[in-house]
Amino acid sequence: MAAADTFRAAAGNQLLEWANRAGVDMIGGPEGSDPGAVVFDAVQAAKSRNADVLICDTAGRLHNKKYLMDELLKIRRVIEKEF
Repeated sequence: MAAADTFRAAAGNQLLEWANRAGVDMIGGPEGSDPGAVVFDAVQAAKSRNADVLICDTAGRLHNKKYLMDELLKIRRVIEKEF
């Protein structure tokens, strides 16, 4: 799992709890860090571990939040480039 919702306080902690319950690894970063960088690190980890699936949790992308939509596009570009 990639904890790329670095926008919302405690989002990473919530996802870590779910990752622990599911018995899967989680890649994250500090609150306020670059979500694209988190996804990049997660993709690299998934590739090195020969993972079949990578779930990327991102901040809510409301249509009226242009900067969040721009972040989503950036995340998509990172995934497309690295996979």
